[in-house]
Amino acid sequence: MNKLYTSLSCIASHSCIDTSCSCVFNMAMSTLSDRIKHYRTKSGLSLEKVADRLGVSYQTVQQWEKGDTTPRASRFQKIAAALNTTPENLVGTRSVIDTVERALSDWPFKRVTQRDLERLPPEILEDVEDYIQMKLSKLPDDERKSAA
Repeated sequence: MNKLYTSLSCIASHSCIDTSCSCVFNMAMSTLSDRIKHYRTKSGLSLEKVADRLGVSYQTVQQWEKGDTTPRASRFQKIAAALNTTPENLVGTRSVIDTVERALSDWPFKRVTQRDLERLPPEILEDVEDYIQMKLSKLPDDERKSAA
């Protein structure tokens, strides 16, 4: 297994990237609902206290934590403040995971992750490979050798 897959499988299974948090890389925190509950309990807040801070019912917060509903994006800043965290920690880590993936790997792309390529159907992957091969064939011989 290469370094990227090892790093990715480790990082992707963890979602709490708040370095001030004692549960950094807690495997159970993979969804927004998990993160809301995590930061609420980490702050020692009841559902009612969070609801009061946000001007919503405790049932609303409870539904967010269960994943039954999702808060509006316009509320994320206020929710994060009420839970003593940042909107980035609350929303999730996909962009952080992508950044770490690229930093830990020899992956040459900035906007496309290996996970993105894995999602493509085989016929599109063939097209991508053909395109790269075509571009490589147009390189001068000395550059082609260093690209290989």
